[in-house]
Amino acid sequence: MSARPKKYDHKFKVHLLGDQAVGKTSLLLRYAEERFYRTYDPTLNIDIKYRDVEYQGKRIRVELWDTIGQERFRSTISATLKDIDGVVLVYDVMDSESLVSLGQWIADVERRCGDVGRVMVGNKVDLEESSGDDITASAACELAVEKGIPLFKASAKSNHNVEHVFDELIQSILDCKAALGQSASRSFESSIVTLHEDPENQADVSNTVLSILRKCLC
Repeated sequence: MSARPKKYDHKFKVHLLGDQAVGKTSLLLRYAEERFYRTYDPTLNIDIKYRDVEYQGKRIRVELWDTIGQERFRSTISATLKDIDGVVLVYDVMDSESLVSLGQWIADVERRCGDVGRVMVGNKVDLEESSGDDITASAACELAVEKGIPLFKASAKSNHNVEHVFDELIQSILDCKAALGQSASRSFESSIVTLHEDPENQADVSNTVLSILRKCLC
């Protein structure tokens, strides 16, 4: 009896990171379930939602992790970053402190995850437009350029740019995986050449080749 075919070609684990009350939950629910609530209870645990999308002819399941934004839980959240494929880094465009904290979240990702898909999102742009204030724009652009992260302004309330944010994240994840695959391929080719030229190192090089193959197959 043959196994059932998977319903998707790729499955990506994505975390939404940022301070409490920046709108991580509202962005997640807007994207995953097309819902928005004017008030939310603070996230007290990790909540996971899914959305299946078609992107460039591929079926992709996005596994979305909503996280606690309170500072005292930062170490707990950082420990869950293992094996993620991408992050949505969220700040509130009306709260400059949330942008300052975002630099710390980015540092956690860089330390624990290495090269993964990333986007920065200035949420609640509807409030910025109604007030006429633009208190975080310059600093946000500087941080995004420094870290090489695409930056978007969005509104979970009005659904402005939400789809675009996650499309860009999926592309960023695919680009990272393609780059990793090319690097692994070059390492594999180098190991084969070394094995051919130096038979005495056959055991060590063979183990290296097997390690590379495992990474490629994960």
